[in-house]
Amino acid sequence: MDCGRPPVIPNGRAYLVNGTTTYGSVVEYHCMPDFKMIGDSPQRRCNANGDWSGTVPRCLELAIVNEMENNNIEGRTDEQNADANFHSSKAIGIGISVGVGALFILIIIIAVVCLKT
Repeated sequence: MDCGRPPVIPNGRAYLVNGTTTYGSVVEYHCMPDFKMIGDSPQRRCNANGDWSGTVPRCLELAIVNEMENNNIEGRTDEQNADANFHSSKAIGIGISVGVGALFILIIIIAVVCLKT
């Protein structure tokens, strides 16, 4: 049985321990510097049914992980906190992009008005 290529994780790498993706093979995940692994286990094994065991780990920035640990909201798992922080930082990025785009359009409008007068 072949499980195929193991999933790739952002900000991390997957290493096939024995170099194959067949039954019994092991993939080990490592995060890049300044990132920390969140998830069940850094290793997954190729099962007899052709699937990799467990869940895909995630690599999050250390700053986000530290903030999660310092501001852990009762009743939330680390992964739920990570998702909340990820979506929050994504929303900030989108907001900044929209603001810069609006400013750029405003500058173009002012330039067109000035050129026509």
